[in-house]
Amino acid sequence: MDNKTRISMLYSMNQINKEAIFDYVCSGKITTVDYKTITLEECPGLPLEVAKKLKKDEISLACKNVIYGGFTSTAHYSVEKTFGSNSEDQANITGNAQSAISKVAGVAECQADKFYYHASGEPFEEWSASECIDLGRDFKSFKETQLMKSKRIQDYIDTLTTLAATLSITWNTEITTS
Repeated sequence: MDNKTRISMLYSMNQINKEAIFDYVCSGKITTVDYKTITLEECPGLPLEVAKKLKKDEISLACKNVIYGGFTSTAHYSVEKTFGSNSEDQANITGNAQSAISKVAGVAECQADKFYYHASGEPFEEWSASECIDLGRDFKSFKETQLMKSKRIQDYIDTLTTLAATLSITWNTEITTS
């Protein structure tokens, strides 16, 4: 059962009031839209600092979703393909790249190492050490780009002075640097 459903049930049984529901909005457990759905009234205005915190949390989650949503690379056969990037994928990409670096560096124990990986929806196949290193580098670059974008947006949110401006920010908001 999600937070909205729990809170809705508590409200319908008179176990919590609108002020408590507003506190759930301010803590990020439900949205202002959820507030309206539950109480059938518009949500009171959020304090600017609360809105900024909630918006920054939203941007962090969007960043994580993008990072975990996959990335493209031409590391294998110089053909652009999409690769998974959930936690397990990240560990596998990093592990292969580290082992490949050891092989390329001439570590004796690693010279017989073979590397197997796959693009999304494709079977595992053998990769060269340099392809594993390139995939690791491509993932690192992709992830860092998303993290820097998240930081840039969150830093921008800190500069905003109105609730409307804060609430208008999304992951797709273009932040220009001057």
